Amino acid sequence: MKKQKLVVVGNGMAGMRAVEELLKLAPDLYDITVFGAEPHPNYNRILLSPVLAGEQTLDEIVLNPLSWYAEQGITLHAGRKVVQIDRVKRLVRADDGSEAAYDRLLLATGSHPFILPVPGRDLPGVIAYRDIADTQAMIDAATRYRHAVVIGGGLLGLEAANGLMRRGMQVTVVHIQPWLMERQLDPEAAAMLKAAVESRGIEVALNAETARFTGNKKVERVELKDGRILPADIDFMGHVNNARYLGWVQDAVLDHWNSLAPPDAVAKYLWVALKHEITYRKPAFLNDEVIATVILEKVQGARSFYETLIKRGEEVLAEVKSSWCCIDADTLRPARIAEDIAERFFSKKD
Repeated sequence: MKKQKLVVVGNGMAGMRAVEELLKLAPDLYDITVFGAEPHPNYNRILLSPVLAGEQTLDEIVLNPLSWYAEQGITLHAGRKVVQIDRVKRLVRADDGSEAAYDRLLLATGSHPFILPVPGRDLPGVIAYRDIADTQAMIDAATRYRHAVVIGGGLLGLEAANGLMRRGMQVTVVHIQPWLMERQLDPEAAAMLKAAVESRGIEVALNAETARFTGNKKVERVELKDGRILPADIDFMGHVNNARYLGWVQDAVLDHWNSLAPPDAVAKYLWVALKHEITYRKPAFLNDEVIATVILEKVQGARSFYETLIKRGEEVLAEVKSSWCCIDADTLRPARIAEDIAERFFSKKD
């Protein structure tokens, strides 16, 4: 009997487990072709965390070596991503132009990693954690940089944090929820876990919502919506990097507008910073609590002029003069603020 052609798109654990079972149940039923986007044989993705921590090697987590595919008569196209399926001609096409015909098609591509949809997500150094390439990128980063911030205090995030710590990095875990692993643990158990994590030298920031990633040509800082300072914000002298102050000013001015302007004006207008003049008075340090006080000095046409004081308690750390342009959200052209809206900002003490 002529064998049917089976094409498997996805060379991961699920797809290869299905192939293994098919070979046991009906070893002579299919001619099998496998496409895998990664240039590797099938490996145990669950064990990437021990690889990151230096406890295992990549070779040790391989489930099906290249020799296994040859022994089973399987044609493996490793490092080739399928980009098109022609259901009429019953063909799959890869990004290198290679094709394979099929009678049966199995899609086992897995999922895409989630990266927060915040500004700066495309900066070099913002890494998802899903495959060997991601793991190797983090291992390489640990040889060149001191600080790492892990977004997410679930199981995978904590495993990544542990691995990076084992590689010699100073790690901070940023978690939006009030306790770690909230899907698996109650607050009491999570408090014990947090204490154990921190005992290893890993910082944990809870109730922490990421605002943006910033940096010059690569990610250098993770900015939180509440303005908290992370180790990644610290320069070689132990001070908060001066560039971090700009993030505080921009967040404070925009929060000032959003809190005092009527909702229809918030929706109608956008603000673009034109100029910042910063006078630094004293340095800020890790774990400092800083407050930005915003004063709208004047409105002139489409421009507004602000003064922002950044303070630690009663100490003034920086004084900032900034000018902003109001933009119509629909036309993206400069727009004047109506007098009745501007009066809201001058009638109250900020």
